[in-house]
Amino acid sequence: MTKAILSGKFPEFADKLRNFGYQIIPSETVSCFINYERDHADMQCLIIEDTAFVLSCCQRLAKSLENDYKIVHCGDNITGNVSASDFGKYTASGKANESLNYPLAQHIRKLNLIRRAVTALQKGQYTTSNVSNSNMAFTRRYTANGLDSLACVTISGGATFNNLPNGKYIDAVTGDVKNVSNGTLSVPSVGSANMRVYVCCAPGFEGISGRIGDVGTYLK
Repeated sequence: MTKAILSGKFPEFADKLRNFGYQIIPSETVSCFINYERDHADMQCLIIEDTAFVLSCCQRLAKSLENDYKIVHCGDNITGNVSASDFGKYTASGKANESLNYPLAQHIRKLNLIRRAVTALQKGQYTTSNVSNSNMAFTRRYTANGLDSLACVTISGGATFNNLPNGKYIDAVTGDVKNVSNGTLSVPSVGSANMRVYVCCAPGFEGISGRIGDVGTYLK
């Protein structure tokens, strides 16, 4: 289970994290904290699989976790240089490069690159009315200023999308191509925490040329 050590000053935030499956550990109950660590206003630690992201001011907490988790320090302890040449394109050195290469950081980068490339994902109208055989799927479409952008998204499972424009659809996650001829696009199960984003590339639509970003630990 994903865990978060969080100050009790933020009960609403804690409730939202619990709804997403996080185990919340109140920082007030962590005995290794000294006062200024315990009272920190932000999340002190986020544990995901075998990695613990710990604020640099919380050294005692990091020490208590280092035998069980890989420790990533967040804050003043991150050293190095980062130079960005474009959206999602950068070079980095030192601890900054190490942190940016962690699977979670690369996962967020890929999500941002996909959203940046598909206008529908930024500001398209959201609907599930044309989706079946899925618990977590939707389409988004944006039509304005001569632009038509359509994306079919399914998360942690498969889905069937109906009443779609015919033509070529390319998955932004893998580069897979599907040709729709009857208005229906069927996506097989993709596994827990994985995702598919099929973008309409038919004539008249804003399309993509293939996979966006690298194959990652979570999106693959």
